[in-house]
Amino acid sequence: MTLHLPTLLLILTGTVASSTLVLFIMWRINRGQSAIIMWLLALFAGVISLTIMYVESWIGLPSGINAMLSNSLSLTGSLLILEGVLRFRGWYSIRRWYAVLACIPVFVFASWFNRLDSVARYQFHDTVCMLLSVAALVAFVWKLKSRQELVAYMLAAVSLGWLATNYLIRAGFAFSGDLSLINGMDSAISHGYYFSGLLASLNWVFGLVIACYFQANQRNEQLAREDALTGLHNRRSVDECLARCLNDHNRNNGNFAIIILDMNAFKSVNDRFGHLVGDKLLVDTAKRLRDSIREGDVAGRLGGDEFIVIARFVDDEEALGVLMTRLSRSLNRDFEYQPGKHVSTTMSMGAAVCPDDGTTADRLLSTADVRMYRNKSAFYDQSPMYEKASA
Repeated sequence: MTLHLPTLLLILTGTVASSTLVLFIMWRINRGQSAIIMWLLALFAGVISLTIMYVESWIGLPSGINAMLSNSLSLTGSLLILEGVLRFRGWYSIRRWYAVLACIPVFVFASWFNRLDSVARYQFHDTVCMLLSVAALVAFVWKLKSRQELVAYMLAAVSLGWLATNYLIRAGFAFSGDLSLINGMDSAISHGYYFSGLLASLNWVFGLVIACYFQANQRNEQLAREDALTGLHNRRSVDECLARCLNDHNRNNGNFAIIILDMNAFKSVNDRFGHLVGDKLLVDTAKRLRDSIREGDVAGRLGGDEFIVIARFVDDEEALGVLMTRLSRSLNRDFEYQPGKHVSTTMSMGAAVCPDDGTTADRLLSTADVRMYRNKSAFYDQSPMYEKASA
């Protein structure tokens, strides 16, 4: 039993067109997500490919032309899906994009070369599309950060596996040399192939909606916990990290330290050079701070020119001293605010260790703050050119 071919092609075209509309709406909502543009282009190629098949079934086209055009667009669409997945995962490369563009004429040439040879056409087209689908599947699930992320991406990944299996089955017929079941649009196998592709595409688009929603939600949560200027943890996020460290200490006796850092004479920098230079100084300080801490430690901005580091697994004064020395060497140096123009900056620091200096957030923050201001007072005593009000 076979399906009515014009009806099947019309359903396929309508479904892909509807999917394109859904992705367009997603792109309008997520303008910064270039991956959606790649998927839009892939679906647009699918619409054109299916439209060519639909026209050919009604009026006919010169021998091999429909196969050449359809295969070229299908191959390009599969490649764009892979590029979109890589961009969605954050792996953008301009060189790779140039390689993608370079592959398109190769696909056109190969499709033209194989247009009159059904066996070679199916072997090349389905094998390449299968490999691209598998690569996109692997990229979707590669090194995910959490189980929630895996669940959110699962439907899209399964749909890619479905498409890869679809291509694999038809490629198997082609490599066996028996095209009697798939050669021609009137065969039940061909209809099943396209109908299965239709269902996989619907699942794919629905999976993309879920994945994009999850990523957008994650981005919003990150922004809610991120300092807008420096990109460090904001006060809310710092409090949450500190609470987790205290809970870990209560369960496992895990020691940790907090270090509060405050820039000396920051007000004088703003007064002399303007707030724009002051903001650049804060951003530069945040970058140095982020590069100086260990993996697993947390760096945040409490507000103004005051920063904090939550250092895990600090068991004694010696380990704390090593960390503070590294921070001091990284932060107490000249800042270049214009080419060839520098301003000297130093940081006052105060630390508190859990449980030696307290086992509550308020106690640890208070102790570290007192020690930081003691260090700051010593700086101003040694540098009378600065007024304490400048701090």
